[in-house]
Amino acid sequence: VLSFFFLLLVSTAVMAGRVMKDAEPAAETYKREMLENGLGRTPQMGWNSWNHFACNIDEQMIKET
Repeated sequence: VLSFFFLLLVSTAVMAGRVMKDAEPAAETYKREMLENGLGRTPQMGWNSWNHFACNIDEQMIKET
């Protein structure tokens, strides 16, 4: 019984090591997408008024929407 648990522990550690190796390239890709100051190359996604309101944005329109 003890040898079974030891084998289970070793196999879990081996699989965890493989998963961590696969995660490293994703982290490197994420770092490449950032500038040296930590900001992204493109703005974050969020509310963009250009499609609907063009340049006619004022305080009243912000409060209404």
